[in-house]
Amino acid sequence: MAKNDNSHGLSEKTSDIILVVITAVVLLLVAYPLYYVLVASFSNPYDVYAGKTFLLPSHFTLDGYKAVFADPNILTGYGNSIKYTVIGTIFSVTLLYISAYPLAQKDLPGRKFFSVFFIITMYFGGGLIPTYLVVKQTGLVNNMWALFLPGGVGVGNMIIVRNYFQNSIPHELMGEYYRDVANMEPRAVERLTDLYEFWIPQVASDTVYPGDCTFTLDELEVIDRYKADFESAVSEQEGLWIKNGGPTDEEWESYKAMLENNCGMSQLLEVYQAAYDRFAANEG
Repeated sequence: MAKNDNSHGLSEKTSDIILVVITAVVLLLVAYPLYYVLVASFSNPYDVYAGKTFLLPSHFTLDGYKAVFADPNILTGYGNSIKYTVIGTIFSVTLLYISAYPLAQKDLPGRKFFSVFFIITMYFGGGLIPTYLVVKQTGLVNNMWALFLPGGVGVGNMIIVRNYFQNSIPHELMGEYYRDVANMEPRAVERLTDLYEFWIPQVASDTVYPGDCTFTLDELEVIDRYKADFESAVSEQEGLWIKNGGPTDEEWESYKAMLENNCGMSQLLEVYQAAYDRFAANEG
């Protein structure tokens, strides 16, 4: 195998070293401010102001946490955060899907107009003051719904969901396609019509259909252990014989021995025979 020609560029090892160094620097720049906030929370505030806190807490103290949790409003704040997160997520996802699904229907009247209408709101907004005026005129001032209603539909996410409906779900499974027989494939309509008009009337109401063969849990374990390998071996050898001609007597005997020793042929025969015997006894 020919070696990669790196004579005109950096070697792979050098490139890896450079990437690791850059990644480490970026990680440090992002992680240290977060670490500093954590360290400062356990430090004496005067030492923090004086710049004496760097890697480890200076004069370790929990006074900051005591002051925070002494405020009764802290629980109210956490409660509001959880409440707004849960309600906002449910509300946003609901609006997202009920907006995206109709727009995924190619026969929706005005589909293009509504799509352009949504897209315009991605690039143009009224701004802070018009938004406040809308909230005020709709009576949402000091109401939690002021956080949800003005931006209830995330247009970017709605477009992603709409494209998913259009491209990933078979069109026949959407909308009204299988709610009416007239929308079925013609041969399916014909077969269904024959079934209801000709065959079902001939079946007596007290007809009892024969049961299938059933297996015990132990028998199912045997089937699960051997059946896949057995069928794979049979299919593979069958293809070879079709391609190269049938087996000789010696090859046939060797083949049976392989199925017996490696694929549990006797165990499978015993399981299926037992199931059939039970079936035949019930039918008799």
